[in-house]
Amino acid sequence: TAIYMSSRGVDPVYDKEKEVMIDWDIPVLEGYDHVFLEKLPFHDDERLGFWDRANFGLSETLQNGNFDAAILHGYQYFTNIAALYACKSAGIPVFMRGENEDFFYRSFRKKAVRDVFVWGLKNLLDAALYIGKENKKFYLNHGFDEERLFHVPYCVDNERFHPRKEGQAKLRENLGIGDEEVLFVTASKHRRDRYVVDVIDAFSSLPNDLDASLVLLGDGPVRSELE
Repeated sequence: TAIYMSSRGVDPVYDKEKEVMIDWDIPVLEGYDHVFLEKLPFHDDERLGFWDRANFGLSETLQNGNFDAAILHGYQYFTNIAALYACKSAGIPVFMRGENEDFFYRSFRKKAVRDVFVWGLKNLLDAALYIGKENKKFYLNHGFDEERLFHVPYCVDNERFHPRKEGQAKLRENLGIGDEEVLFVTASKHRRDRYVVDVIDAFSSLPNDLDASLVLLGDGPVRSELE
């Protein structure tokens, strides 16, 4: 059963950066059990940071769900932490999965606060589910035993996203890219914190005799600079 803090991604939402309405064209709630938690009055106010997406009714949902274990996706919101303590109180094993890393720069203050917080998490979590090398390194750097780390990468619906050969040819033709040309694609919001310009710099450093093209998928506030 998936327990949701918010209906973001289910209902159409306005993306302020892209200045467009985003509405997924796939049934995101079909094929599994799910629950939406009750919202507090200030729910979904992004200015509140940690208090954004605050909910109530979580303990009752966990106690009545007869769960063997719970997977928390990150620790950035109040409800994530409330769920952690509710699970421990109910005797439900807790695993955490997220995109945590030590790769990007953080101020000394932010890093110190986070490190103290993660040290506390280490003693509460039953296991951590890492998505890749940097994520695993993060947990090891913060004292997690490797025996409590399990590789759970992102999944892709290959049947949906893998284009047929005729679709590939048409796409290359529309972009003016030859069949034998190496094609690099990056999909990301065009924001400074997504470091899309680093992808362009890396591509520019490739050998001149390599027949290759780079396609940037996405949109955002720095798109004009990237172009």
